[in-house]
Amino acid sequence: MRKPNTFSLSGRALASVNAAVLGLALGGAGAASAGFITTHAAGLDAIFSQAGFGGQTIDTSFNAGLNVANTALLSIDTDAEFDALFSLSVYSGRNSKTINMIFVDAINFCGAAGSYIGCGNTPGNLLVVSSSFAARADVGANLEAHELGHNLGLDHVNGSGSNLMNPSISSNFSLDAAQIQAILASSLVQTASNGQRFLSITPIAIVASVPETQTWAMFALGLFGVMAWARRRGVRVV
Repeated sequence: MRKPNTFSLSGRALASVNAAVLGLALGGAGAASAGFITTHAAGLDAIFSQAGFGGQTIDTSFNAGLNVANTALLSIDTDAEFDALFSLSVYSGRNSKTINMIFVDAINFCGAAGSYIGCGNTPGNLLVVSSSFAARADVGANLEAHELGHNLGLDHVNGSGSNLMNPSISSNFSLDAAQIQAILASSLVQTASNGQRFLSITPIAIVASVPETQTWAMFALGLFGVMAWARRRGVRVV
């Protein structure tokens, strides 16, 4: 089950911004381009260390990024293509507590056909985002944090435009006490030897080809071992 979403700034739907974002999410009218990685460690750290966390703040720890060559997955257009992304997680070189953040050119399916900017399993350790939208300085961190929220067990909320998990991605990122407790209870939240909580994240870009030193990724990719996931949540541009 996945829900459609809109994009807004400060809780207000903006038609002009929506049109621009739609172009980014769909990658234009031509052939799909390569995905590319943009991480927002500082922005994510700010979100997961807001006042409600008190002394239980969570750092985001990004592992080395991976490029995986697969032209069929540059644009996610069907349920089968979306499910194929889940087979990538076993090749990230990390354990089950590592979150796999996958960057693609466009997401046109997340439980239903549409124009999406992000989709993640709830709960689980995989999410996929539109590369172009994730690269935005204004809301890219919020998009990644929103999908991480789903991985950590959070669902969408209604009636609060300032909440991170509002279906409309905006520049707001507040979390209430219940949401923070749910996040802290997630098995994906690890604790370092110094007591600092952290999330381990491996960013993975889906590209048309990879440098010679990374060709192992193409051979390691087993797209036929599809794993079924019961629940996903999407962020949609309409």
